[in-house]
Amino acid sequence: MLLLFLLLAVAPLGLEAYLLGELTRVMIYGMAACAVGFAIRHGGLVSFGHAAFFGMGAYCVLMARNAGYQDALLVWPLALLAVAVLALVIGLLSLRTGGVAFIMITLGFAQMVYFIISGSQSLGAADGLPLFGRDTLAGLSLDAIHGFHYLVLVALGLVLFVMVCLSRSPAGLALRGIAHDERRMKALGYAPKRLQLAAFVFSAVVTGFAGVLAANFYQFVGPAYLHWIVSGELLVMVALGGIASLSGGLFGALILVLFEAIFSEYTTYWRIFLGPAVILSVLYLHKGVHPAVERLLGGRDD
Repeated sequence: MLLLFLLLAVAPLGLEAYLLGELTRVMIYGMAACAVGFAIRHGGLVSFGHAAFFGMGAYCVLMARNAGYQDALLVWPLALLAVAVLALVIGLLSLRTGGVAFIMITLGFAQMVYFIISGSQSLGAADGLPLFGRDTLAGLSLDAIHGFHYLVLVALGLVLFVMVCLSRSPAGLALRGIAHDERRMKALGYAPKRLQLAAFVFSAVVTGFAGVLAANFYQFVGPAYLHWIVSGELLVMVALGGIASLSGGLFGALILVLFEAIFSEYTTYWRIFLGPAVILSVLYLHKGVHPAVERLLGGRDD
């Protein structure tokens, strides 16, 4: 993991702008995938609706820009607050169920958000709207790809650090116990739904933060951010990277972006090559790519 961060840190020194942009995209989607993996690993919550939070983060940047606000120190915290409120509402209702019902309810809420926002003319409707430049950070421009790359790298590092701390905290250990045996943890005096709701909201906020960064990266916001395909791709990243590792989603994002970059040169149906990779990963790398790489290098899993 440290080796990957080192490579990401030195990448701007030798890569051209296009390749550097691809690595930045890996970090953004990897952050969202890690958040989805956190909810699955620590809460047993398989959500098919995280695109709603990813897209909401992006659209909050657009709404702030339409209102004349562009400073990240103001816009980004407000965007995360909006995502947290949305996640709290969806979580309170969705956690009344479990299993397949939970998956379908989160998908249903995400589709509701998608159709509401894609039907809003002030937000560009189905076509979306450009941002005409990235947000500023305390008056400093983020338009340069090198500076933005390092900002995303720092943000990713902080997010993973918080995840590790939460994972090792009493609440994180209790969540993992709930994911394995909810009835037993309830008998021990824990409140499973309350802890799961907290994990769900945290996961959503991190995903929303990734959406904020994606909007600034592409300098465009459209309904594609909210589409259920985004939720599916995040789950694929988690499956490829490995749910046994907190940072598995980052490795899954790297693999998916590599597949897209290589095979999209030859066909628009590049995802057909991704399917066998997912199948092979599930069959032969039971814990995912990241733990396998860690074992190969003599390290240990998160």
